Amino acid sequence: MNIDGTPKVIFTYSNYNNFLKGKGSQIPVFIGYTENSTPAEGIKKYRDYTEASKIVSAGGIGPETETNTLLKTIKEFFKEVRKVNVDDITVPYIYTIDLGEKGSELSLSTWADAIELAKNVYDAQVEVYTGFNHSDTPEKIIPILDMGIASAIEYAKGGLPREIYATVFDADKDQIREYTNDNNDQYVQSSWFGLIRPEDFGKVVGVLCC
Repeated sequence: MNIDGTPKVIFTYSNYNNFLKGKGSQIPVFIGYTENSTPAEGIKKYRDYTEASKIVSAGGIGPETETNTLLKTIKEFFKEVRKVNVDDITVPYIYTIDLGEKGSELSLSTWADAIELAKNVYDAQVEVYTGFNHSDTPEKIIPILDMGIASAIEYAKGGLPREIYATVFDADKDQIREYTNDNNDQYVQSSWFGLIRPEDFGKVVGVLCC
């Protein structure tokens, strides 16, 4: 039996692209909240923002709203990596995992399932976590980050290194810094992980991937 695609990955390609495609660089897996009551299932693969911004029934993770932080981050990312010059190195496609509605607080088990699912895409070198807010507190966020880092380290044992990027929306630079402060009871520090400022988070990830 021939296997023609990666298990659990759903491909949704269109002919139109309002942000130009390219090839090269690091492929990211974006994981986060869309607030879709019925989230997109499995791992979705998109070559541009137009594909991703469609409603779930049409194969996307849209629509674009203030609470759809996953789509917002992806939009910033695609704007950053768009091909402007012929020799620009950019990203040919991305993967996404839609966590749907966030609820009143973060669910460790939901994130654990998503992080495990992300292992099914072997050509990705980056995982991007969206949807954390300052109101979630480090006690809720750091265990999720630790899971992602542990997964990346385990994944690398098979010769497939992967970096983790995240942000905490609504947090200022001093509050962001506290997450990596080893004077705190809970903190996160790892060469596998980068905590980025919330302003233009997707854009910064785009710079790092290219």
